[in-house]
Amino acid sequence: MILLRNIQIGLFVGIILISIVIGFGVFTFPNPPSTDLESSGPPESSGPPESSSPSESINEQDTNRSLNLTKGINYTFFNGTAWKFSELSGNILSGGVPKDGIPPIENPKYVTGSEAASYLSATDIVFGLDYQGAVIAFPQYILVLHEIVNEEFSDVKITLSYCPLTGSAVGFKGHFLTIETTFGVSGKLLNSNLVMYDRDSDSYWPQILGMSVQGDHINQDLETVQLFWTTWGQWYDLYPETQVLSEDTGFLRNYGSDPYGDYNYDNNYYKSGGPFFPVMTSNSILTDKTVVYGVSLNESYLAIEKNALMNTKVLNVNISNQNIVVFYDNQLDVARVYNSNIGDQIYTFKYENGNFVDVNTGSEWNIEGTSSIGSLEPIVYFDVMWFAWYAFHPDTTLIYWVN
Repeated sequence: MILLRNIQIGLFVGIILISIVIGFGVFTFPNPPSTDLESSGPPESSGPPESSSPSESINEQDTNRSLNLTKGINYTFFNGTAWKFSELSGNILSGGVPKDGIPPIENPKYVTGSEAASYLSATDIVFGLDYQGAVIAFPQYILVLHEIVNEEFSDVKITLSYCPLTGSAVGFKGHFLTIETTFGVSGKLLNSNLVMYDRDSDSYWPQILGMSVQGDHINQDLETVQLFWTTWGQWYDLYPETQVLSEDTGFLRNYGSDPYGDYNYDNNYYKSGGPFFPVMTSNSILTDKTVVYGVSLNESYLAIEKNALMNTKVLNVNISNQNIVVFYDNQLDVARVYNSNIGDQIYTFKYENGNFVDVNTGSEWNIEGTSSIGSLEPIVYFDVMWFAWYAFHPDTTLIYWVN
C-alpha cells in the first residue's frame, strides 16, 4: 500500500542493516506524525537521530543526514516533504502520444517455456510472475511497446505494468473499494513515469505511486503484486514449466527493436544520461539510472541500491515500526523482502556459509522465507531507477554501497 502525506522535516524512516562481516544490529528512527496531505507546510523538526553504536557516525550533508558504516554500507535519510496532490496533478504532462497510443495487451496469449526457449536469449529481461498458481514470464522487449498487460487470475483482475522511462515493473490488483477495473496507458507522464488511467472513471494513477492523484478516485491506492525483474535464463532454470507472454498480441509491432536501447549494453537510455522528461526534484547521491529496490510500507519509503544487497546478502530493516528482512536471491538476481515477525517473535538474520540463518535460534531459512519454524510473510517491492524513486519520494531513506 502506498500513501502520501506531509512528512515532518527531521523525522525519518527507521532503517537497519546487518553487515555479514562485522555483525548485526537494529537501528530505528522515529516515525513521522500523521499530517494532512494538503496542509500548508511541514511541522517543526524534533531534531536529528542519534547513532546506535560507536561504529556509526552521523554527518550533516546539506539538509540530509547520513550514517556511514564500515564495510562499504551507507545510509542517507532524506528529509524532503512529500508532495501534495495538487502539486502532483499539476506536474502531469503529455508524453507525446494519445490515450492508448501505446496499446495495452487486453487478451494475452502464452506459449510454453520450451517453445519460448527456441527464440529467447538467456540474457533477455523478463518480468516473472508467480501468483495464484500462475507462473508467467513477461518479456521486456514485448512490454516496452505496450507497457500494460491486463489479465485475470482466479477472478481477480491483475494489471502488469512496465515503464521503460523509469525502469519500473509493477503488478496491481484492479480492485479498490467495491470497484473492479482494468487500466490503460493515458499518454501522460509524471516525473517521467507512466501514468495509467482506470476504465471505471478515467482517473490518473502514476505507476510508481500506485495511487490516483487526479480524478474521481483521487487518494485511492492499489494493492501491488510482485513482479521479479530477472533474465529469461534465470527464470527458466527455476521455473521450467513457466508460460511466456506470446508475441501474438493482436498488434503489428517490431518486437526485435527497443526504441530506448538494450539493458545488456551501457551507452543507451537505460544505463546513462538523465531522464527524457522533467522531474519535480532530483538528487545526485546516486547516478540517475542506478537501480534501487523500492519498498513502501505504512507511509514510509525505503530505497536499497542493488549493489548494497548483492554485497551484504541480507539486510535487517525497521521501517515504520515494522521489522523486515531483505534476502539476496542469487539464482534470480533479485531481492526477496519479508516481514521479520512470526507471531510475537522478531527474527534477525545473517548470511553464513551460503545460508540465511536467524540469530535467534540458529535455524536456516530458504529463499522463500521458510524454515522449520514457519514462513515469513512476503512484502512487495519493485526495481526502479533512482531518479524516479527520489522524484516521487523526496522523504525516502536510502541504503547504498560505497566502494
